[in-house]
Amino acid sequence: MDALAIHLGDRLGWYRSLAEDGPASPVELAERTGTDARYAREWLEQQAVTGILGVDEDGRFSLSPVGVAVLADPHSLAYSTPMARMVCGAAMHLPELLEAYRTGGGVSWSRLGRDARESQADANRPWFEHRLEGALRSVPELDAVLRKPGARLLDIGCGAVWSTIALAHACPGGHVDGVDVDLASVELARTNVESDDAVAQRITVIESDAADLPEATYDAAFAFECIHDMPQPVEVLDAVRRTLAPGAPLIVVDEAVAETFTAPGDDVERLIVRMRLGEVVFEIFENFGHNLPELSYAPCG
Repeated sequence: MDALAIHLGDRLGWYRSLAEDGPASPVELAERTGTDARYAREWLEQQAVTGILGVDEDGRFSLSPVGVAVLADPHSLAYSTPMARMVCGAAMHLPELLEAYRTGGGVSWSRLGRDARESQADANRPWFEHRLEGALRSVPELDAVLRKPGARLLDIGCGAVWSTIALAHACPGGHVDGVDVDLASVELARTNVESDDAVAQRITVIESDAADLPEATYDAAFAFECIHDMPQPVEVLDAVRRTLAPGAPLIVVDEAVAETFTAPGDDVERLIVRMRLGEVVFEIFENFGHNLPELSYAPCG
């Protein structure tokens, strides 16, 4: 129930209003956001009862600084409302998921819609903005690639392109191609690129299958938090390998989960369902999230 309520506060702009405009009564919050005062009251009271919002002496509801970081600041490393958005986005497709579990089929990413698409992008964005460059520069071989004038980088499965933008900032003398097969994600990505004048001219967003990319072109390729979602990961990795110049690396960044099946698991294990990729010719580095270990490095021979 809290996840559903958080989703409402996220999508209706209620958290954002409390963060930016300050404490509010139900009527004030409704007027600020163009919503209904009766439902605003029900939501505010529920949020206060569950301990998310505070109630001032004058009866107005407020969001603490910690609440702002977790619920209303899309640049915060603690930003968590996208997770509620993901849960609700998946729940809307439970009939299709039930059928997939019975038959062994699947539900395509394009079917999951805006909530799923934007939640994954927004959940990953803060880490890309604050941590990615430092993580990559901690590996001398990757730091050398990022400093190379005219470097060509590939971001496969770029989604909303926050990772691609971060790569362009980290590689000021290079060009980054962001590639995705999902048209809606590509359209969102192109809008996001245009919002960053500092790197927009050095990013190209391409709707394409990895198999259609040019051969021996890129000085490095990156796959951020996407390989485990692919129905044919080995084929994608093989296609990406062909796009790399001789000796160029592929860096796969994903959730830092346990090395082996563990039950019961910690909170990370409870959240993540890990898809093992089997034997591939690339080193897979699981270094995503707040518990980032030292990055490893392996060239593609």
